[in-house]
Parts: sequence; C-alpha cells; structure tokens
Amino acid sequence: MNSKRINFENEHAGLMWLFLFSMFIVTSFYVFETSRFLGSFYDEIVSLMSNYSFITGLDFDASYAKDISGNYSAKLSSGPISAVGSALGWLISKNLLITRISNFLWLCILLAILIKYTLNKFALQKYTFIIYSFLAIIIHPWWYGTLYSLGEAISTTILFFGFLLFSKNRKISLLLIGTAIIFGKYINVLCFIFFYLFIIYKEKKINRILNDAVLFSVPFIIWFILVAVHHESGLFGWLQDFYKYYISTNQSIEIKSSLNFSIQSLNEKIAFSELQKWNMADFLRVLIMPAMVIFLLFFKNMFVEGKLREVIEPVIFSMLPIYVWFWLSSPTKWIRYSQSFVLLGLLVVGFIMANKRSLKLNEFLYVFVMFSFFLSSNLIFFIFYVFILILFLFRKQINTQLINIYIISFLILSLVNSSYEISLKEKEYPDMNDCVVELNSRSCYTSYIQS
Repeated sequence: MNSKRINFENEHAGLMWLFLFSMFIVTSFYVFETSRFLGSFYDEIVSLMSNYSFITGLDFDASYAKDISGNYSAKLSSGPISAVGSALGWLISKNLLITRISNFLWLCILLAILIKYTLNKFALQKYTFIIYSFLAIIIHPWWYGTLYSLGEAISTTILFFGFLLFSKNRKISLLLIGTAIIFGKYINVLCFIFFYLFIIYKEKKINRILNDAVLFSVPFIIWFILVAVHHESGLFGWLQDFYKYYISTNQSIEIKSSLNFSIQSLNEKIAFSELQKWNMADFLRVLIMPAMVIFLLFFKNMFVEGKLREVIEPVIFSMLPIYVWFWLSSPTKWIRYSQSFVLLGLLVVGFIMANKRSLKLNEFLYVFVMFSFFLSSNLIFFIFYVFILILFLFRKQINTQLINIYIISFLILSLVNSSYEISLKEKEYPDMNDCVVELNSRSCYTSYIQS
C-alpha cells in the first residue's frame, strides 16, 4: 500500500479537523433550529413520559397519554435507550428545547463511544470514519425523530456497530444487537435474523448457535424481568398484548393486506400511504439509495479489497427484510420506519469509504450517486455533478482521500443550506408549562397535544 496514501490523514490533519469543527458548528445550529421548529407530536410526549419515569424510578409508564394504559405497556414501542438524553434533559432543565437537544447529544455520545471502540478493531481512516458516521445520523430522512425521543436512529446506530463488530468481538456484538432490539426498536429483530442467517450460511458452524443465543438473550432477560415485576398482567399478559398490538392489529402490518402482492393491492398501498406527502428527494433517498447498497451483494467486483466484503455483506443482507416489507407490504409507509435501512446503508457506505483503499472508476461513480441523493438543494446537486464530470475527465489523478474530501465538503455545504432553510420557517414550539410540576400527568399531556 502506498505510504503517501496511508499517511494522508496525518499529513492533512488540519483539514480534517476543519471539517470536524465545521460540521460541529453547522450541526449544532441545525439541531437547535429544528428543535425550535418542531411542533407537538403524539409519539414524542409518550416516549418522553415513559422514559422519564424509567430513568427516575425504573417504571415505564405513560398512562396519562391517550390509548396508553398501565406500566410497561406493550404499546410503548421506543425502548429506554431511545430517550436517555431526553429524560436527563427534562430532569435537569424542565425545558423542551434543552430536552430535545439533549437527546441528540445522547446519540452523539453513544456514536462516539462505538466509533472509538471500532477504530481499535479495524484499520480505518480515523477522521473519515468519524465524519461520515456523524453525517449519517443527521442527513437521513426523519433524522429529527431523535429530537422527538424516538428510537429508530439510536437503535439502528447501535445495531450497525453490533453487526460491524461481530467478527472482532462476538460477545460484545451480540449484547449490542440484543440491546438495540429490546431496549430500542423491536423491528430490528428482522435485521438481526437475516444478518445471523447469513453468518450461519458462511460459517457453517451450527454448534455456535447455543452460545450466541445465551449472550443475545441477556438484554431480553433483563427486560422481561422488569416487565414481569411491573406489568399488571405479568410477562404472559405483556406477550399477549405485544402480539395484539404489533402483529394482529398493527396498521403498518395488516397481515391480510401485507401478503397481497397484486398490482391493485400495491397501487392501493401507495395511494393511501404517507408516500403521497413525500418530495422527490425523500423518494430517492428511501427507494434508490438503499437499493444501490443492497445491490452490492450482487456486484462482486465492487469493493473487494482485503476482508471488506466479509464484514459488509452480512450487514447489507440484514437490510433486505425491512426494505422489502416497507415497499411491498407496509400499508402506511411511514418514512420514520425507513431509518432502519437508510441509516444502516449510509453507515455501511461510510465504513467502506473509511477503509484505506483506492477506488475504481465504477466504485467512484457509484458512491457519488448514492451521496448525491442527500444534498438539500437543486443548485448544490447541480454543482456536485458538474464537479463529478470534471473529476471523470481527469480520473487518472483521482484518489480515495480526495474523493472523501469532495463528498464531505458538499454534504457539509448541504447542511448549511438546510440550517438556513429551517431557520426561516415559522416555529411551532409546543407549550409545556403544565408539565413543569409533573411530566407524567393528564394536564401535561393535554396541554402539549393541544398547543
């Protein structure tokens, strides 16, 4: 490997630190303005109430919210890791703006810890991996779900690093994956099933399954003990409720409708889903970009250096079930559910680009197209592709590090534009005055929802 390329980040540490500083400033402003802009949302107050009660007393209770009844209700779909930052932020400040920002900070702290551990296990370009990872959590659609105390982005981030570390530290990996599912979002179990099936197929060591199951189940056992102690109907009653709410009557599943793949059924699912409210950028980000990542499973001549494929293939394979379910089966197509495969795909691509390697022309173009979907204005998009044409014409001078600099520069510029656009919008900050004395109360819930 060329020593000049190996030492690139050391030689250009000043530039990489400039990127990090710029990203920190822009992201801080973007998060602040978005937190001020967001209006009331049912899922936010439910998650905040339940997670605040968990942090302060190991209860998991949002009984005063509409349609939620009892402690540790199976209807509470965002687990405790979703809103640790929110709960602590509210505990300290009793201010919703600080609460929202605190939860994004919580995600950043988790991400920083996971990155640091991962960098000790893989030979990556450190700054490049850090920058791509942090950009991923703020450029994917509905990233602000974290500000709303929802668990999709946080649990998907933990899940990704659990998958990534599987070949390096199997025990830590399984604990992270189990935590991402039962303490984050239950839907992540679909990703794990496909990930693990791929591992079994490659390893062909069935005897490992029992040991893996023991470690994987540790977070579940902890959660089930809490449920058994606190839920009014015990663990069995909770499991019955869980089946009812998430399988038999869930509007995003609707088994009879979901299993109908006729042209008429697919058209109806699109016509009556949230898809009608999307813009073209969201459509490309949720449909095309993840598909391009998944297709890497079949493009065996791409990204083949070293053991890279062995690491990324099971992670990519794990994206399949939720991606296929979302586009072919889900009657609602709520965009926040897309985080499970869009964010996962962005983190995979960031990991690929942080490996010390050179890119072939087709790989270079493939990566450029994927990241171009996440630019926030037509003008930036146009300039981005003009420079692609210039780089293509002088492709003999291209190296991976310069490509990373180019992509990162435009993604940060895109964030600047997004920050400016959100700052111009009318603020819809909800009223939380009735929540200061007691968060988990009927008056708090009512004033928040009606504001």
